[in-house]
Amino acid sequence: MILMTFRQIDEAVQTPHSFPSLLASRIMDFMTDPTRFAQIIPRAPSGQEIVGGCILATAISFILYGITLTQTFIYMLNFPNDSVHLKGLIGVLWYSATTCDAAYSD
Repeated sequence: MILMTFRQIDEAVQTPHSFPSLLASRIMDFMTDPTRFAQIIPRAPSGQEIVGGCILATAISFILYGITLTQTFIYMLNFPNDSVHLKGLIGVLWYSATTCDAAYSD
């Protein structure tokens, strides 16, 4: 296997000029044996794992969007005397967050 134990690395580092040659020999062993290549290839995720990840990401997105919506609503109620420009900026930011969430959810 291409992976070395900590003891092998320790021994190789303590003796000068042997670590690069040891590493090179391990890489050559790895490249010449095709069965070792299959050991580093990760398996493809199953359909359940993909769907589970999508459901989790959607739930987190909904929670964060709800927080954003609540903050915007509380701001509009608690600061009625702020300038129209500032309220417009908050509205534009909220609208852009809404459209981005809608665009990425499809």
